[in-house]
Amino acid sequence: MRRPGVLPLAVAALLAGCVPTSSLAVDNGTSSTFIVRLVPQIAAGTFGYVVDPGARAWAWSQETGTLNGRLLLMSENCRLLQEWSFPPDGGVLEIEPGAAPTLLPIPADLAPTRGFLAYSSRCAEAR
Repeated sequence: MRRPGVLPLAVAALLAGCVPTSSLAVDNGTSSTFIVRLVPQIAAGTFGYVVDPGARAWAWSQETGTLNGRLLLMSENCRLLQEWSFPPDGGVLEIEPGAAPTLLPIPADLAPTRGFLAYSSRCAEAR
């Protein structure tokens, strides 16, 4: 038996933007190519992207739902460079010359018009 008002509340929550989302942006300010892979907690596989030199793009943006898992930054030859616990709502991975890569919260003013990184299976065996 459905409780009165439950469906309208769910619809109102959707319309009000209360549904959690996840995004990952990557800023590569270096002259090197990197591989970024996400290893979700509840999946057997991984998914990832090739990040070319100078790339400033989304891996995904405002996807409904959240992700938990590990974010891996790898060299072109799949050597693990750094690993983070991936926050459920995502973040911005900043890779700058002479500095340690950082995973930061997504600022509210991050340009939504960035391009998107192409999916890649490179380094998929890395776990």
